[in-house]
Amino acid sequence: MFSDIGSPTPSFGLNRAFASRTASPKSFHFSSVVGAPTLVLPLEPPSNLERNRKSADNTASPLPSFNNPRTTEFESLSGGYYFDHPMPIVTFLVHGRLYKVHRYFLERDSLFLRGALSTVQGTQSQPIELHGVSNQEFESLLDFFYDGMYRSSADAVPVSEWINLLAAASALKFNRAREHAIAAISDVSQRPNAIDMIVMAEKYGITKWLRPAYISFCKRTEPLQLNEAERIGLDKVVKLIQAREEFLREGLGVNGLRAVSPLPSPYPWPPSNRVQGLTQRTPTPTQTVDEAARIVDRIFFSDIN
Repeated sequence: MFSDIGSPTPSFGLNRAFASRTASPKSFHFSSVVGAPTLVLPLEPPSNLERNRKSADNTASPLPSFNNPRTTEFESLSGGYYFDHPMPIVTFLVHGRLYKVHRYFLERDSLFLRGALSTVQGTQSQPIELHGVSNQEFESLLDFFYDGMYRSSADAVPVSEWINLLAAASALKFNRAREHAIAAISDVSQRPNAIDMIVMAEKYGITKWLRPAYISFCKRTEPLQLNEAERIGLDKVVKLIQAREEFLREGLGVNGLRAVSPLPSPYPWPPSNRVQGLTQRTPTPTQTVDEAARIVDRIFFSDIN
């Protein structure tokens, strides 16, 4: 079909003269590849509006074009964008589901998969079975490579997508994707709750999430639930309850401050502006955060300093 590819190729923009001219036997027939195109030739001369539009188009930036080279000679190969691997597509099996994807990003960004894919050099007879990631997590990783560049902000996708990406990137050793997921989860407008952040910080080794999560828990209105206590372990449960109790006691008037109790009380505060001889001052949000931070630092991080 392409034996005459070396012949001069006519332009794809056909006109009357070309349509009426007998094609050379050596010419390249586009219809032999994709079928005969449908041509709609103008029956009337172009109007003034069309002439003006064409004149304006001629002054715009030239459109990109392509042609079929007459020879295979070239000066050099692109150092980073000439992919000639004999097996550019690989197949994975994750929990009974097959994935057939490009190997380039997976091999480039993961030392773990680089080793696994080093055994796939020719025809792949069996898929590579991956353990330690769910289908949702692996698909979030693939979505990041195939579609992530079009995400304008962390809120462009649900936070669950970033959490799945964090899980897959951590398990399969995609360090750059992991850092991207960490930054996105930190920036989303609807961040996971304090207990979820503590669990993820412990599971994936993100220590910078722990302190803000402890402070957030101290200030939240809901008490610790049984299922939450089971997720974080006894040691953290004891320390979180201690920090929360101290934060509540500090709110009753210590240092002249009266923080609002996170728990609703059947006993309303009296209208008086004085408590035990101390003038009450409603704390600002900054004062409340500073007080919770001081308590958290003393209970959780005193042995580090």
